[in-house]
Amino acid sequence: DESWRLFVKNVGDVANLKDIQPLEKENAREYGGLPLAITVIGTSMRGKTRVELWENVLKSLTMSEPHNKDIVEKVYMVIKWSFDSLESQDIESSSVNKKRGDIQSYLLYCSLYPAAISIDDLIYYWWADGFLSEHDTYEEAYNRGITIIGSLKDACLLQEAHEIDYVKMHDVVRHVRISFVSNEIKCLHDCFTKFPETTSLLLQVNELLEDIPHEFFLSFPALKDVLDCNNTRL
Repeated sequence: DESWRLFVKNVGDVANLKDIQPLEKENAREYGGLPLAITVIGTSMRGKTRVELWENVLKSLTMSEPHNKDIVEKVYMVIKWSFDSLESQDIESSSVNKKRGDIQSYLLYCSLYPAAISIDDLIYYWWADGFLSEHDTYEEAYNRGITIIGSLKDACLLQEAHEIDYVKMHDVVRHVRISFVSNEIKCLHDCFTKFPETTSLLLQVNELLEDIPHEFFLSFPALKDVLDCNNTRL
């Protein structure tokens, strides 16, 4: 019953539709006791009134799931479904390199941060790294950034942080990403692996970091947009 009430709270008026309700209850039952999973599914499907969409969700989440899948894997599967369901919006013009620009890439950029993220900093980095390059002014880019953040919050992949004007990833989402920020890094060694597509490197809040060898940067030939070394000893 608790699971169903949480599901209804997040999915809204769609919960009252007679043809869809059995599918909704099956979803709530399948993920009963997993609040994050229920919230993600409910919020992502808010306003969806076609039975076919609900049938597809249920099939996507249960068809390949082994019966012995543990709780963590079940939650990760829902997060992956939410990520895969993000509408890919190619906002780059045809004359610009389309290496990024879809809403999935905006979320992946957030994974560079360990916890709370300043909305102003995040949008500025998006803009500096070419995500919002089609806008003529920073004000236009900022407004678009706010819209994207709203979409990611609607998908439960970002959420409000305790600080004003900050957002964060849910801890479970963060656990499947890697961040160098605020990691007590003391030194960076020569790299032997090339990272030819990396354009942003965030190393801030590593207070003990004093030096970066020149050879380290040879592994990042595309690093030209964003390098943040604030709050280090460099």
